Amino acid sequence: MPNKKPEPTPLHAQAVIETVRGPLLVLDGDLRVISANHSFYETFQVSPVEAENRLIYDLVDRQWDIPELRRLLEEILPKRTQLNDYEVSYHFPQIGLRTLVINARVLPQEDIGKNLILLSIEDLTERQQADEQLRALPSQLLAALEDERKRLALELHDAIGQNLLSLKLRLASIYKQLPQKLPQLEELGDARDFITNIIEQVRYISYSLVPPLLDLGLSHAIYKLGDEFCKYFDIEVCTINLLEIDGLFSKEEEIHVFRIIQESLANIGKHAHASEVKIEGKQQEDHVSFMVADNGKGFKMTGVLICGRGRGLGLSSMRERARLLGGSLGITSQEGHGTKISFTIPLSKKL
Repeated sequence: MPNKKPEPTPLHAQAVIETVRGPLLVLDGDLRVISANHSFYETFQVSPVEAENRLIYDLVDRQWDIPELRRLLEEILPKRTQLNDYEVSYHFPQIGLRTLVINARVLPQEDIGKNLILLSIEDLTERQQADEQLRALPSQLLAALEDERKRLALELHDAIGQNLLSLKLRLASIYKQLPQKLPQLEELGDARDFITNIIEQVRYISYSLVPPLLDLGLSHAIYKLGDEFCKYFDIEVCTINLLEIDGLFSKEEEIHVFRIIQESLANIGKHAHASEVKIEGKQQEDHVSFMVADNGKGFKMTGVLICGRGRGLGLSSMRERARLLGGSLGITSQEGHGTKISFTIPLSKKL
């Protein structure tokens, strides 16, 4: 059957089409291409000779021959329907894999007595790639942060920690050799005890930078973290309840959970002036829920999550870690009534 020559697009309509930056096609009732704008030809690397007077399904080696798209387009004129945000991904030989959003509308043409179809195409490929890069950026930054933590922990242990231990041993040796009645002996003993406290602080900081006990299980690491925290900050009541949370996450995911709890405790240590701290974690039907609460002074919630302001950076990173786990994090606080941080992680993709 010979190709039917379609009606030409009116000059004023063609002028409007050419001003649109995105790819546009004008189709007749048989879905033949009447015309297209420069953006279409440039994007899909076809010429007017290769496109005009051809069925849309035959364009570019029939790459537009998509059954569902074909059905929707064939209904537009008879049923007076429209095509809204139809998304399709396809690998075009000339331009590679593209993600397109297609919209189509009836284009009334009273002067020729026939309606046409205006089809617009939006290329989302670059936007999706940019979005993916932005989504990956926080994860990359957190990974870089973990590497830096490991480096600092190694420096603390191998350099500062070992040198402090050597100094403590030398002072202990000198202390034993001096006469017991020497006036400076008590001061020397105080210096030795002071160095012991510094060593404990370095050990606590080193542990905080790299949680080695994660190899023994997430609950074990959190118990140890909470216990060390309460001792370091002289918390009177420290309650830790963890139920069935081991073996549910990868090592990377466990680090995210550990860091959220660690940052929660760090905020308590820096700001709360609390005497009671509670840490909870338990597996439920389709998720794991965690909670860190204190009875400290609390704070006003307004503006606290703005990154870079006051506590906002820490809380923002906690929310980002929860998001990377596919979960959500909530914060409640009131001045004089403490703070509670809770986060939930879905298990549908973890188990």
